[in-house]
Parts: sequence; C-alpha cells; structure tokens
Amino acid sequence: FLLCLSEQDDNDKPIYGVIREGAQAARVYTTEEDAALFKVDEMPVVFLGIRVKKDDSKRENYEEIVDSFLYPFLTQSGRKTVEDLQKQARKINLMTYCNGTLTYQNMEERLEEKLCSDGLSQEDIDSILSQISLVAIGTMVNISNLKATSVSFVDVNDDEIYDENTESLQNLLKEQKQKSIYGTLNPRGNILYAYDGTGEHDLKEYFSDAAIVKPAVCSVICTLLKNSVINEKSDKLIGISQKDTIAELNIYGDYKKEPTALLQQLDSTISYGSCGKYTQEEARLQKQIDGLCRKLRENQEELKQKEKTAQRYLREIKEIVNYMGKYSSEDTFYQILTAAGLYQPAGGRDATLGKPSDKEIREQFKKMNSKENPNISPTNTQKKM
Repeated sequence: FLLCLSEQDDNDKPIYGVIREGAQAARVYTTEEDAALFKVDEMPVVFLGIRVKKDDSKRENYEEIVDSFLYPFLTQSGRKTVEDLQKQARKINLMTYCNGTLTYQNMEERLEEKLCSDGLSQEDIDSILSQISLVAIGTMVNISNLKATSVSFVDVNDDEIYDENTESLQNLLKEQKQKSIYGTLNPRGNILYAYDGTGEHDLKEYFSDAAIVKPAVCSVICTLLKNSVINEKSDKLIGISQKDTIAELNIYGDYKKEPTALLQQLDSTISYGSCGKYTQEEARLQKQIDGLCRKLRENQEELKQKEKTAQRYLREIKEIVNYMGKYSSEDTFYQILTAAGLYQPAGGRDATLGKPSDKEIREQFKKMNSKENPNISPTNTQKKM
C-alpha cells in the first residue's frame, strides 16, 4: 500500500486530496490527470489515508496509527524471522506532505520501540525499517536520521519550510547555475532533492504540469511501488536500493527537459504487472462519469442543506405559533393562523374573522383612556395597562 499523510488528519478534504495526489504520482488515472491510465481498482497497490478522531484516551495520532494499524500489519500471521518481517515491511510505502512527515517520524520511533520490546536486536530492527519507503514532500523535517529508505523533495523558495539549510541550498543552486540538485545525506543513503520552484506551499504545486519536480517525484514513487509489487510475488526479499532511486532521478530529474515529455516517457515504460489500463475512449467516458458523479454529490449536498434550512424554518414557525398562543387571545390566535393559511376551519370560514383583533381592541382602549384622561400620554397609558 501507499499510505498518504498530509499536515491535517482530522479533515476529509485534505485527506482525500493527498490520497488522490498519491495515486496521481503512481500514474493511476484520477479526476485530475489521465496519467498512464492505470485503473485504480486493478492496481496491486492500495492507496490509503487516515482520519484520526480524537477521543477521551488523549492518544497522539502516530500512536493510534502504529498500534492499531502499522504494527499489526507488520507482525501479522505470526511472522517470526527477520526476513519475514523485512518482506512484510517492503509492502509499506508512504508519501507525506508537510507535517505529515513529522507524523511518520514519530510513527517510526514508536514502531522501533515495539520491535525492540519483541526482543529484536537493533541491527535487525534497522534492517526491517529500512524496507519501508518514504517519499516526503514539502517538509522541513530532517530525514537524514530516519531508518526508512527516504527521499525528500524540497522547494528552496518555500518560506513555510525554511530552515538552517535552506540558504545554503539556494546558494548552491546559484553557484552551480542549476535548477535542481539531489544527492544522499548520510551513509544510510537517504536522498534530498532540492529545486528552484515557485515557493508556493501547496502539494498540488508539486504535481502541476509545469513543475520540474513532478517527473522526479512520480518516477521515485513508481519505482518504490514496483519493487513492492515484485516482492509480493518473490519467495525471497528483493530489497530497495537508493542506487535505483538515483538512477531514476538521473533520468526524470533532468530539468533541462520538458516535464510533460519526461512524464510521457515514464508513462510509456511504467508497469505494475498485469494491472490494466483504460483506453483513450474508456478514459473519456470515465471522465464523463466522474463529472456526473461529482455533480450528483454536489446536488445531494445542496439538497441536504435545503432540507436542513426547511427543518429550521419549521422549528421557527412552530415556536412562533407557540408564542402566539401564549401572548394573544384565542380569537386572534385563530385569526392569524387562518390568514396565514396555517389553519382551515371545519366549516370553511373562520368565525373569528368577523371579530375585532387584539390590535383593534387595544387601539379602542387607548382612545377611551385618552378621552377620560386627556393629560395621560400614550406611553403612560401603555404602562398603566
């Protein structure tokens, strides 16, 4: 699976958005892009997001994810040997955006603690965690110390992820007269890809057609997912290698070539085993269906809002009727209801309509008091009443 984590894990819209971007990076057909036209329902990879609902336990999001999902997945089916755990870990891929990377950092630390409690050596734990892949986008989290095989993509002009290394990266790009640079951060081989982008802090910016980073991100995610799929069918572990990642970046990180041309090249070569693709005609029809489904959801939401408004109006009308009965005479109460069309007398015409209203009676009472006491003002008369 590809677990996609954004900076927000309590809001459906960014959660669904980052899942869609993850599928788009894997070159699956989405509502945003035809990509390589892979059918998501035939993909041997599941695209996941997590919505964390706060409760009285006061547990952090990373604790919930590890304890309820990641650790049980890693250790399922009574897996005992280190290689079993490594192969299971190779099924785990993550794409994080912004503070979603911090969530993974905490997840990894907790997962390491649990594996240590299981009696595994640090060497074995490191070898297991190294088979988890992480692609971190638009983050200021330092990935150099992560045990997962990690690649970080950073726009050096993004002020929201500015840190002590940003200025040196900006200067390095200027000195080398490059639009992008990449390389390993430590002996573990985690990779940083820095580029001269628009500076806009938005995940969609990394997947815009004109972004030089888009082919690089997509090619890396495709490579890592392909390795997961291959491992699923292999009896022995086929470990991931940052050499393969660097090789992909050498091709698809070439900013001198048009991003669209690089993506076309990637789409023509990428394969996930027997995963099917849409034809151009099928994609056209699917796009129409997607548009109709979106319109249907919008109409359903609009209808739901109108129903809520109607229910509110009904509650308000009921309150008005209740207070009318409390503050007016019975005759006036039925006069108002009949005039408003809310009451239909059994005989047809309401007998109270021929009677004076409360307003008329009050006016007559004021006139009578004014004639008897000409020095009394209407205000004082009102108070006296």
